[in-house]
Amino acid sequence: MKREYVTPMMIGERFSPNEYIAACGESGTTYKFVCDAQRKWGANLGGIVYLETNGVDGLQRSGSNPDSPLGLYHSCSATHIVESTSEFLDGYFEPTGVIDARVRKVVIWRGEDGQNIHCTTKLNKTDWETAKS
Repeated sequence: MKREYVTPMMIGERFSPNEYIAACGESGTTYKFVCDAQRKWGANLGGIVYLETNGVDGLQRSGSNPDSPLGLYHSCSATHIVESTSEFLDGYFEPTGVIDARVRKVVIWRGEDGQNIHCTTKLNKTDWETAKS
């Protein structure tokens, strides 16, 4: 068997990404939080969520400048993974059906479409688990 010399050839392919992904700064960071505001009383009872709109600490339901009621809330108990650039609102959760329950401060996320109510009592976002997406 006779061997032939073959000149080596180098063939390369160019990588072209089909999606743009930002990888620096706050962009691309996600928060993980549990929708658990009413779980503090050992029951999954609903209540009313109010937005902190008057700049006065604590829930004001009446008077010349009350906090705004956002709507009824019932915990979904899910862990939500949310972009850090999403809007998070300060507010209050007032439970119903619990005699000794008190109003609690919450952080509100309105969901992907901005129409839902998800709340957590873990108020300091720097304590939330983060991940680079």
